[in-house]
Amino acid sequence: MNTSTADSPGLPPVVTVSSVHKRYRLGERVVDALRGVSLTIPAGTICAIVGPSGSGKSTLLNVIGLLDTPDSGTIRLEERDVASLNPTEAARVRRTRLGFIFQDFNLIPVLSAFENVELPLRVGQSAKAGRREWVMSLLDAVGLADHWSHRPGQLSGGQQQRVAIARALVNRPGIVLADEPTANLDSATGHSILELMHRFNRELGTTFVFSTHDPAVEEMARSVVRLHDGVVAA
Repeated sequence: MNTSTADSPGLPPVVTVSSVHKRYRLGERVVDALRGVSLTIPAGTICAIVGPSGSGKSTLLNVIGLLDTPDSGTIRLEERDVASLNPTEAARVRRTRLGFIFQDFNLIPVLSAFENVELPLRVGQSAKAGRREWVMSLLDAVGLADHWSHRPGQLSGGQQQRVAIARALVNRPGIVLADEPTANLDSATGHSILELMHRFNRELGTTFVFSTHDPAVEEMARSVVRLHDGVVAA
């Protein structure tokens, strides 16, 4: 078993991955993306999952985020075993307890910044009372209160990623999963995005788990998990 534990003694685990295997078939070829991965991430930390292309970083992030299911092993989020949830239950956990930030932003082009951030609340049918104020407070926190009516095509890459961060936080998730969030940004913009997420980690206690090639993320993270060929190397 390959095990990594974040260096934050005394904090309860928010993510526990135990002996997870994941295999893909690509035509005639079988790829072992994860081979017995185990790790623990305490609540309120910033964890970076790093490694070369093909090491299994995105696959690990996807199984933690219930976007994919492991072939074997267990995953616990906030002490709940989630590896074998049915699709409806998994969708509910994703909607209520997880936030996602992607390198390509994944904003809906025809919606404004406000509407993109609000969308998870509408999908979850949350109460309308206070909804506008909460969405606007998040847009203000990411520096885009004056751009609330702009569509993604009217925003820079850094501004779009700020909208994506606000959207990831709108349901007040305990865990935010960020897949290469600075990959499509220049270094200065990427640095400001990381500072913003670090701030939310400090102020809200949100756990951030990154899949990344960016050395700046490693420097910011309180724990680093190194993958190589689907195995925890360090």
